[in-house]
Amino acid sequence: MMNPQNGEIYAMVNVPEFDLNDPYTLPDKKADSYSEKKKQVALNGMWRNACVSDTYEPGSTFKVITASSALEAGVVKLTDTFHCPGFKIVEDRRIRCHKTTGHGSETFVQGVQNSCNPVFMEVGARLGVDNMFQYLNQLGILSKTGIDVPGEAATIMHQKENVGAVELATMSFGQSFQLTPVRLLSTISMIINGGTQITPHFGVKLESSDGSAVKKLLIHPQRV
Repeated sequence: MMNPQNGEIYAMVNVPEFDLNDPYTLPDKKADSYSEKKKQVALNGMWRNACVSDTYEPGSTFKVITASSALEAGVVKLTDTFHCPGFKIVEDRRIRCHKTTGHGSETFVQGVQNSCNPVFMEVGARLGVDNMFQYLNQLGILSKTGIDVPGEAATIMHQKENVGAVELATMSFGQSFQLTPVRLLSTISMIINGGTQITPHFGVKLESSDGSAVKKLLIHPQRV
């Protein structure tokens, strides 16, 4: 959970959890028989913050970025109509919609509501490779967020020169590349707040144990 206006993180959860007050106890009952090397690997795995350090294919959650980019570029209008037969042929590939029987005729708004892959493949094609990468850069997808914890992973993306029609089609609905959950959340926050780039952060202030000395940590949002 994060404030999209300033990047303040209110909650971040990984499962399975571990007791922060007892970080060296593994949940496996057989852990006592582990070698030191195996135990360290298990501990590192337990401590790993998947929200920051692991990447995944965002899938349909990425359609927010494709839709916003296409609307900003002016290549689609809310009233544009599309037809979904349940798939789209892209070069030599038949790429399916999640509704294999198709959504039929639909507007762009309905296509978004239906999370329709053929609609987004068409919108991605209209956007084109150059515009797609321009907005990926502008919206920070290709950069780390700068979150104030260690181990942030970078986005794993196609090289622009290697993106053809098939890659562009799959990218448009969030497949064939990977990013971290915190990267996706930060970019969607930029869309929510009207285009201000925020740095996700846990730290708000530093204070002494008796509360007499306080230093505020100022995170400055940046308009893009």
